[in-house]
Amino acid sequence: MRLSKEFKQDLLCQVMNTWLKRGLIALIVIMLLSAFLIIRDNDLSFSEKGSLKEFSRLYTGWAKNVFGNVQGITAYAIKADWLPGN
Repeated sequence: MRLSKEFKQDLLCQVMNTWLKRGLIALIVIMLLSAFLIIRDNDLSFSEKGSLKEFSRLYTGWAKNVFGNVQGITAYAIKADWLPGN
């Protein structure tokens, strides 16, 4: 039994949509968990003046650190010799 080209494309689109949705949900969960951890670890209370500014500073610093680490790992992976040795 051969599958039609349209069926294969539709199946691929469905799989991609499912993975994109799961990835987006995972990203949101990670961001929320990190925000809660920052609030808890730094004993922030948004009822106090300046806490939101402090949270923004800490969260931005955390995000820059994460993206910097991802950039470093990606650069290392790109530069790695992936071909088998002679």
